[in-house]
Amino acid sequence: MNINMWDKFTKSSYFSTLDSYDSNEVRFILNNFLEVVEEDGCDDISKIDDVLIFDILMSIAEESAKDPDFESFMVFKSFYDVVKAFLEFASSEKIIHINNRDLKRSFVKFESDVGLSNDSEKNDPTLPQWLEYVSNDISQYTQQWVDDYIKSPEWKHRDKGVTEELLRTVMSALTDRAYDEYRKTPKSWTKKAIHGVLTGYLVSNVGINTDDYQYVVPALTGLLTYVGDQGLVNETKINNFKRYLAASESEMIDLASDSNNFGPSKMVANKMMEQGIDFDDEKSVQAFIDQVNANGGIDSLRDGMFDDSLNSQLGSDDSIVYDPDPKREYLEMEHLDSLGNRSWSRDIAISNHEDGVQYGINLWSDRNSYSIPLKFKKPDVILFVSEVTDVLYAQQLETPDNWSEAAWKEFGEWLRKTNNSRQYNDISQLFTSLILMLSDEDVLSNRIAKKIIFSLQTKVVSLDNVKMVKGKLKKKKRK
Repeated sequence: MNINMWDKFTKSSYFSTLDSYDSNEVRFILNNFLEVVEEDGCDDISKIDDVLIFDILMSIAEESAKDPDFESFMVFKSFYDVVKAFLEFASSEKIIHINNRDLKRSFVKFESDVGLSNDSEKNDPTLPQWLEYVSNDISQYTQQWVDDYIKSPEWKHRDKGVTEELLRTVMSALTDRAYDEYRKTPKSWTKKAIHGVLTGYLVSNVGINTDDYQYVVPALTGLLTYVGDQGLVNETKINNFKRYLAASESEMIDLASDSNNFGPSKMVANKMMEQGIDFDDEKSVQAFIDQVNANGGIDSLRDGMFDDSLNSQLGSDDSIVYDPDPKREYLEMEHLDSLGNRSWSRDIAISNHEDGVQYGINLWSDRNSYSIPLKFKKPDVILFVSEVTDVLYAQQLETPDNWSEAAWKEFGEWLRKTNNSRQYNDISQLFTSLILMLSDEDVLSNRIAKKIIFSLQTKVVSLDNVKMVKGKLKKKKRK
């Protein structure tokens, strides 16, 4: 590895997340990784792409799986931890041309695919079991910390710019995410957990104004000082937590200044706040979402691509779409922990829901090609499509690309029992159109689509005939 690059990496906060590894081991692993990259035809690290990265990681994971003992797993995990930290560093420094948000999303999928997902205690033997009562307990007592701090005289001496809303938001995010992802409670936070949440989830998912990130660490530091003074957590630990926060602050603020690091929901929310849109004003929210769709979707919000001038050209369509579950209550839905070789994952549940919302948008946008009952408006379509997507993942651990006939048969029987014949016919017609669209977009195979449609309908319907009636004479290519 280039000496200058190594020196810069070792001085970064990304390197500090590897404090459990010896620096010589880290360098040895990186040299091996770069040699493999070069052997695969990429002689310049700046030219590496996500396809090559994850081909390499997957091949090493597969080799590791051939010797399924704990030592082999740990060798692979150390390789992955080091490579991941280095690539995130390289992305932040623009050494590689993959933005931080896309890289993190790819890591989430890879971790789920190979059993490294932090949501699955069965697949990651390095983490303690996730326990619901622990999650509830830490949420309750940290909320009490915040309540007591705000009522105390110390609150009046907080840093300028720190608000109650900001404090509650960031403390809740740090508490929940540090436990969900790292299994660390507020009395055992580590540098890795604090850094990971502040520079990851807090940037990509939490709705904080860019200018307010400068107040995140002061807000948490003030609360922790109070907690320490009350003797609720050991003073040495409190001082360590504050050091970890300070060490992550500049990187967090830097990442938050680039909207490419934001997830879709956050980009939408930020743009709405920027335009002064009241979240409770449904008509304004709907008009904004329609404006986004007219601009070409979520990606139009990146890098100043959003065209405000379209707003004046839009009508007041009362069927404009929004996420019907912005508070993510679907995550609280009763779900299977595992089924066969699949395990429930919070990250997959979130991306699955977002896919469901997008499929609903797509189905409505293409309603001239697919039959939708006249009684259904755009919010209805999005609600039904996103809900069936959520339910099938919770109850069967199936995402749209691996939906099965069996899952839909069971779901269809439940629909028949809980709706009258007219309601069932409307709902099954909508879902039939959804399955057709997913088949046309190559999300589902033609064979599986036919079987699912058969399970929904009382009579056999030819997929080809339905597509003809809908005017779909030619299969669309997936974009």
